[in-house]
Amino acid sequence: MYIVFKTDGSVTRKGFLGYYQIRSYNSIISQMIGTIANPGYAVKYPTPSYYSWTLVGGNEVITVRFFFQMKGFPDCKDAVLRVYDGGNTSAKLISQYCQSNFSANLTSSTSLMHIVFKANSSSLG
Repeated sequence: MYIVFKTDGSVTRKGFLGYYQIRSYNSIISQMIGTIANPGYAVKYPTPSYYSWTLVGGNEVITVRFFFQMKGFPDCKDAVLRVYDGGNTSAKLISQYCQSNFSANLTSSTSLMHIVFKANSSSLG
């Protein structure tokens, strides 16, 4: 899975936070649980911003749970969270989110997941 965060800087907020866990096909590997956040989370991020994370699960699939709030932009131009089923943005797009409030549980089909958060000037982080 691939996750990216980007912002243009016109508005600043406290940032992005997500939780993940790497799962085997039949059980949860508890030591592989963690969080994903922009640098300095809980402090306003600079805009524009672009953050990305690549999760590597060894031989296991990856599950990510998001709880997210931002100003909603239906066209995804100002702020977007994208999740990819692989190690970079060339991988299959699992999902993208632009709405104001959402929660999601996403699972990769392999041991890689790439996440990108991107925010432009008029977005709220």
